[in-house]
Amino acid sequence: MSPSKPHSDDHPAPRRSGKRRLIVIAAALIILALIAGGTAYALLGRASATVTITPTSTMVSNIYTLSAVTGTPDASRQQVDARLVSATTPAETRTVAASGHVSVSATQAKGTLILRNWDTAPKTFEAGTVLPDWSADEVVNCGDSPEDIVLDATVTVPAASGSAKGYGVAYAPAHVLQPGASGNIPGATPSDGRCFYFLWAQGKKCTPGYFSHCWTIEPAGPFTGGQDAYSGLAIQQSDIDSAANSLISAHQPDALRVLQPQIPANERLMSAPSCAPQASANHQAGDHTAQVTVSVSFTCTGKVYNQQAALALITPKLRAQAAANPGAGYTLAGQIQLTVTNAAPVPGEQGTMTLTINAAGIWAYHFTAAQIQHLAALLSGKSAQEATRLASSQPGVADVSIRLGANQQTLPTDPQHITMAVQAVPGA
Repeated sequence: MSPSKPHSDDHPAPRRSGKRRLIVIAAALIILALIAGGTAYALLGRASATVTITPTSTMVSNIYTLSAVTGTPDASRQQVDARLVSATTPAETRTVAASGHVSVSATQAKGTLILRNWDTAPKTFEAGTVLPDWSADEVVNCGDSPEDIVLDATVTVPAASGSAKGYGVAYAPAHVLQPGASGNIPGATPSDGRCFYFLWAQGKKCTPGYFSHCWTIEPAGPFTGGQDAYSGLAIQQSDIDSAANSLISAHQPDALRVLQPQIPANERLMSAPSCAPQASANHQAGDHTAQVTVSVSFTCTGKVYNQQAALALITPKLRAQAAANPGAGYTLAGQIQLTVTNAAPVPGEQGTMTLTINAAGIWAYHFTAAQIQHLAALLSGKSAQEATRLASSQPGVADVSIRLGANQQTLPTDPQHITMAVQAVPGA
């Protein structure tokens, strides 16, 4: 018996399996395409860029001359107000030992006597006469008046003229007989109760101020030069100078810092201020003492002018200059700076200074909102290199910086996704 043949339905199965695989593969490709498209769409939707522009700028400057006056300024004459500022620092002190040594003898105080004569005849007083050894009718000693005063020259007092106040007057040099500092007396008349006064009439009634037989003597001024004997330490000028110089060197102040509290915000110094030292001491050279205390303070001075008033005069002129060059489209960035290059007194005008002022300001190109929007549209969809070239060629652009999002090669096609920033001008 011959073998039986296989059934004809055994072969179609493999063909149906292959079709299923093709369908699966096609579906997978479609899904991948959809995923890729969605990713690309998402990336495009998040696309962004930042464009930073630095505008062109230029320094506009000029030199102007103004007058600074201590009185009321006249703006029509290009005047601003000015004043002197001054401040003194607290005193610094130093005590040093005396380096000198002296031995001196006592000396007598000297001065001048005034002699009055109410008699009808002249009266002569001999040199060497000691007062009050004339046995005067009255001696008025006020204060610490000396007991003995010696005439150093012979003097004749003229006779009275015959009226109640017509007494004769003469002056004579004299000295205090006892050496020492106690002989230094102030000069005064008896009426103020400060000094001695001698009156005598040789036994007769005497009333000064009326015509009578009497004379009076009193000091015409202070008696000075009396000195006690001394042997010991004494102050030398070098002691004072050395201490003062040491204090000056150690405490020299910063003039601007000292004066700053005196200068309000609207004023500026015309020139560098300075400080001058003032030294004093509780003793002077030659004093007989073991030490001296020296004090030093500094007085700092400077001249200031009203800078706000100067700006008000200069700013319109500098703006007019900038309107011509660099011209329209440029605006002042920051503040106009004023620098006084010279301050000189005006001859014959007390308190008036001529100020030479350098005025300078930075003018930068000003981009309007419309210009910024136009530039964003111009750059949209461009590569970073092309966008940089295009932006740099626009009026008023000095520099361009572009920052793209991750994996981006071009700027967004939608200008709304481009952030435009204008960089501040350096130095403004």
